Amino acid sequence: MSTELETKSTDSEFAETAIPLLKEYSEKLQRLQHDALELMPKTIMALDVTDYSKAVRDELAQRLRYIFQPAEELARQVSAVVEQGRRSANGLERVELWLRLAEFEAALAGAKQTLQRITAKK
Repeated sequence: MSTELETKSTDSEFAETAIPLLKEYSEKLQRLQHDALELMPKTIMALDVTDYSKAVRDELAQRLRYIFQPAEELARQVSAVVEQGRRSANGLERVELWLRLAEFEAALAGAKQTLQRITAKK
């Protein structure tokens, strides 16, 4: 199966594509995790707080679930390139990919733990 990342013709093009994706989705995962942990607003204009917080949890859980599969695929593709090391002529690009991947995987793991925590409170 050929993907956009796999069909990039040069090492630099791969890094130029992968690094911003890792940054962007690390930030998105961290934002979703933060939102999930801040479920209850300071003031609620609803009569039934339990229903409101359940609706918020459900919506955040759904947002997290939607991002997991493509996020894991991105991590697999970058990990394969980092481990093979053959696409990156520039050693610093490979190291940056590796560091960004580690940051991304930590954000993904944190988001998964948060999902477990918020769905356990149902």
